Amino acid sequence: LNTRDSINSRIQQKKLKALLPDHRLTKRPILGNQESLNALSRPDFVSFYEKYYVPSRMTMVVTGNIAETSVMESQIAAAFGSMKATENANANDLADPEGFWGPVPMGQGFQTIVITEEE
Repeated sequence: LNTRDSINSRIQQKKLKALLPDHRLTKRPILGNQESLNALSRPDFVSFYEKYYVPSRMTMVVTGNIAETSVMESQIAAAFGSMKATENANANDLADPEGFWGPVPMGQGFQTIVITEEE
Protein backbone atom coordinates (compact mmCIF):
# COMPACT_ATOMS: atom_id res chain seq x y z
CA LEU A 1 0.00 0.00 0.00
CA ASN A 2 2.94 2.34 0.52
CA THR A 3 3.73 2.25 -3.20
CA ARG A 4 0.43 3.98 -3.99
CA ASP A 5 2.03 7.33 -3.30
CA SER A 6 4.88 6.70 -5.73
CA ILE A 7 5.35 8.66 -8.93
CA ASN A 8 4.54 5.53 -10.97
CA SER A 9 1.30 5.00 -9.12
CA ARG A 10 0.22 8.62 -9.51
CA ILE A 11 1.02 8.60 -13.25
CA GLN A 12 -0.88 5.32 -13.69
CA GLN A 13 -3.91 6.81 -11.98
CA LYS A 14 -3.73 9.91 -14.20
CA LYS A 15 -3.49 7.72 -17.33
CA LEU A 16 -6.54 5.71 -16.28
CA LYS A 17 -8.52 8.88 -15.63
CA ALA A 18 -7.54 10.27 -19.04
CA LEU A 19 -8.27 7.06 -20.96
CA LEU A 20 -11.28 5.78 -18.99
CA PRO A 21 -12.81 8.88 -17.37
CA ASP A 22 -16.10 7.25 -16.30
CA HIS A 23 -14.74 3.77 -15.55
CA ARG A 24 -14.88 2.35 -12.03
CA LEU A 25 -11.11 1.69 -12.06
CA THR A 26 -10.53 5.43 -11.78
CA LYS A 27 -12.77 5.74 -8.71
CA ARG A 28 -11.05 3.26 -6.37
CA PRO A 29 -7.65 1.63 -5.91
CA ILE A 30 -7.24 -1.55 -7.96
CA LEU A 31 -5.89 -3.48 -4.98
CA GLY A 32 -8.38 -2.04 -2.51
CA ASN A 33 -7.66 0.17 0.45
CA GLN A 34 -6.23 -0.62 3.88
CA GLU A 35 -9.68 -1.24 5.36
CA SER A 36 -10.80 -3.64 2.62
CA LEU A 37 -7.50 -5.53 2.73
CA ASN A 38 -7.69 -5.88 6.52
CA ALA A 39 -11.21 -7.33 6.18
CA LEU A 40 -10.08 -9.92 3.62
CA SER A 41 -9.75 -13.41 5.08
CA ARG A 42 -7.46 -16.09 3.69
CA PRO A 43 -10.44 -18.17 2.43
CA ASP A 44 -11.78 -15.03 0.66
CA PHE A 45 -8.39 -14.46 -0.97
CA VAL A 46 -8.00 -18.08 -2.07
CA SER A 47 -11.55 -18.13 -3.45
CA PHE A 48 -10.93 -14.94 -5.45
CA TYR A 49 -7.60 -16.28 -6.76
CA GLU A 50 -9.11 -19.60 -7.85
CA LYS A 51 -12.05 -17.88 -9.51
CA TYR A 52 -10.23 -15.21 -11.51
CA TYR A 53 -6.57 -16.24 -11.92
CA VAL A 54 -7.28 -18.91 -14.50
CA PRO A 55 -5.78 -19.73 -17.92
CA SER A 56 -8.75 -18.37 -19.87
CA ARG A 57 -8.12 -14.91 -18.38
CA MET A 58 -4.35 -14.82 -19.00
CA THR A 59 -2.44 -13.09 -21.75
CA MET A 60 1.21 -13.79 -22.48
CA VAL A 61 3.19 -10.94 -24.00
CA VAL A 62 6.67 -11.61 -25.35
CA THR A 63 8.87 -8.84 -26.69
CA GLY A 64 12.32 -8.75 -28.13
CA ASN A 65 14.27 -10.06 -31.07
CA ILE A 66 12.86 -13.59 -31.31
CA ALA A 67 14.03 -15.50 -34.37
CA GLU A 68 12.15 -18.75 -33.79
CA THR A 69 8.62 -18.20 -32.50
CA SER A 70 8.03 -21.96 -32.37
CA VAL A 71 10.82 -22.29 -29.78
CA MET A 72 9.23 -19.53 -27.66
CA GLU A 73 5.79 -21.11 -28.04
CA SER A 74 7.11 -24.49 -26.89
CA GLN A 75 8.81 -22.89 -23.86
CA ILE A 76 5.59 -21.12 -22.90
CA ALA A 77 3.59 -24.33 -23.37
CA ALA A 78 6.08 -26.24 -21.21
CA ALA A 79 5.90 -23.64 -18.44
CA PHE A 80 2.16 -22.96 -18.43
CA GLY A 81 0.48 -25.73 -20.43
CA SER A 82 -0.39 -27.81 -17.37
CA MET A 83 -2.35 -24.99 -15.71
CA LYS A 84 -5.98 -25.90 -15.16
CA ALA A 85 -8.89 -23.82 -13.97
CA THR A 86 -10.44 -24.82 -10.66
CA GLU A 87 -14.09 -25.73 -10.18
CA ASN A 88 -14.52 -22.27 -8.64
CA ALA A 89 -13.40 -20.56 -11.87
CA ASN A 90 -15.80 -18.57 -13.98
CA ALA A 91 -14.25 -16.89 -17.00
CA ASN A 92 -17.40 -14.88 -17.70
CA ASP A 93 -17.80 -13.36 -14.25
CA LEU A 94 -16.41 -9.98 -15.26
CA ALA A 95 -18.86 -9.51 -18.09
CA ASP A 96 -20.48 -6.15 -17.47
CA PRO A 97 -24.10 -6.29 -18.63
CA GLU A 98 -25.32 -3.81 -16.02
CA GLY A 99 -22.54 -1.26 -16.41
CA PHE A 100 -20.89 -1.94 -13.05
CA TRP A 101 -17.41 -1.07 -14.36
CA GLY A 102 -18.49 1.85 -16.50
CA PRO A 103 -18.02 2.68 -20.16
CA VAL A 104 -14.88 2.02 -22.18
CA PRO A 105 -14.58 4.67 -24.91
CA MET A 106 -14.13 3.21 -28.39
CA GLY A 107 -13.40 4.62 -31.81
CA GLN A 108 -12.17 8.05 -30.76
CA GLY A 109 -9.38 8.15 -33.31
CA PHE A 110 -5.89 9.42 -32.62
CA GLN A 111 -5.43 11.12 -29.27
CA THR A 112 -2.49 12.66 -27.49
CA ILE A 113 -2.38 12.72 -23.73
CA VAL A 114 0.27 14.63 -21.81
CA ILE A 115 0.69 13.56 -18.21
CA THR A 116 3.04 15.38 -15.90
CA GLU A 117 4.03 14.72 -12.34
CA GLU A 118 6.27 16.81 -10.13
CA GLU A 119 8.56 14.85 -7.87
